[in-house]
Amino acid sequence: MPGGNKAIRSEDGKPFSSTYQPFRSGRRPIVFSEIALAFKASGIERATDAIVKEAFEYLLSLPLSEVIAIADSPKVENDLPSMYRLVAKEMIGKNGQRMIEQMLDRAHGKAKQSTDITSGGEPITGADFSKLTTDELRALANIRKKATEKTDGET
Repeated sequence: MPGGNKAIRSEDGKPFSSTYQPFRSGRRPIVFSEIALAFKASGIERATDAIVKEAFEYLLSLPLSEVIAIADSPKVENDLPSMYRLVAKEMIGKNGQRMIEQMLDRAHGKAKQSTDITSGGEPITGADFSKLTTDELRALANIRKKATEKTDGET
């Protein structure tokens, strides 16, 4: 290289500009939109939330013998999507219980959990502000305003 290592001078080469760009060699990378169009053309369907949910529900309702057959199916050529095979393999593997929990969470949502951290199990009753005087209500409003206003450093 002219000038040697770390001693390149501007007169040693032609700098890149908007008119001088190096020739782009090699194949053009395929963008996602082109891949999607190719999939659509070949009849491959998108795995939408509804389709994944439905697939999980069907897999959860299959007898174990059919789940095993699907899991072992990569050894046999068939038209099942890879998701069925991979999920079925996990269902019968050592992490089967965790996979089934994840499938149920995806298909039906996580189980609702409630945590009582304020009342110790007693019902929470609302405050009766009608018992307060106007001055007490003003004082309460001022306290609330002061407690919730932002300082200069806060956003």
